[in-house]
Amino acid sequence: MITLNTLPNCIKEQGIAFGYHLMYPAPGIIEAVYKDWDWLWIDGQHGQHTEASLLECTRTATALGLPAIIRVAGHSPEVIGKALDTGACGIMVPFVESAEEAQAIVRAAQFPPLGRRSFGGRRAIDIFGRNTEDIRPLVIVQIETKEGVENAEAIAAVPGVGGLFFGGDDMRLSLGLPLDTPLSHPILTEMVHRISGAAQAHSKLAGAVAPNAICLEQLLLAGYTLIAAASDVRSIKLGSTATAKDYRRYYSQYQEKTAVKKQMQHHKEGITVC
Repeated sequence: MITLNTLPNCIKEQGIAFGYHLMYPAPGIIEAVYKDWDWLWIDGQHGQHTEASLLECTRTATALGLPAIIRVAGHSPEVIGKALDTGACGIMVPFVESAEEAQAIVRAAQFPPLGRRSFGGRRAIDIFGRNTEDIRPLVIVQIETKEGVENAEAIAAVPGVGGLFFGGDDMRLSLGLPLDTPLSHPILTEMVHRISGAAQAHSKLAGAVAPNAICLEQLLLAGYTLIAAASDVRSIKLGSTATAKDYRRYYSQYQEKTAVKKQMQHHKEGITVC
């Protein structure tokens, strides 16, 4: 059964948690892949989700025992509260640059006395009960700018913040770097380590996207334990490209075999092939 501690407990037991990034509003994708992953990142910021699909995807994940984290589109209490009312185990909030912003996010995400979240979300009550003292969803804040990195220590120190997540693409853009700049770039390496250092100093999780083994090794060396390893978009695209390539190769081979057979048949019949 899913609890709000399922994901943190997974990291304690395994030392790491690998997640799947869901951008398409398709619960069937969750059903197809859930056995492979430790947590699900439902993207309500850049994905194609609606309010209804966030609920349905969270419901599917919960039923399958997969902790769901919803990335919300902004900092407003309305957006944060609605996401958590789905029964998600936590939220991920983009573009957090100060302790004050982190404090406001916690107030929106947590019930009193830690926050000011409104009580009454139907599914959250059905899943987690009515004892608000026991309902502490995981609050992950994304650090995506130099200013956020400068304030990472203060952000991580905010009570109720559960983790810092390195936002690689927006970090690159904010620093004037091309999107394909590798994590080994000195500036990015520094940002990665400063974020994880701040998280570890306050016993918070450090998370990031690791699209390949090279990135994963760099993040592991820096102490990251919450890893977004794959996505529906990438999985579908790579699978489609590989399959299409295979079938075009099969067809080319078939044509070559057919041509050879025809040539042999023509020779057999005594026909000269030009």
